[in-house]
Amino acid sequence: MGVAAFEDGSTLQVYPNPARDVVRIQTSLRDSRCTITDMNGQTIYDVELPAEGTPLDLNVAQWSAGVYFVTVRTTDQVLTQKLVITK
Repeated sequence: MGVAAFEDGSTLQVYPNPARDVVRIQTSLRDSRCTITDMNGQTIYDVELPAEGTPLDLNVAQWSAGVYFVTVRTTDQVLTQKLVITK
């Protein structure tokens, strides 16, 4: 499981990582947006995250194998975590 922390102690979890079918993204932040990009910087997925603590289950079964970047933004913070998709 990948867990990253913001300066204020808030967390971002991306798991399982590496993933094959479904990825769960969960953060303790409120009012955050999640963008997933590929190695070329192309946006693959972009969404407002659910309420604080509510996980987002994302089906990645049709995505190409490779490395992606999960970026969570709030009004004053940005955190990026690597996500690996395997087949």
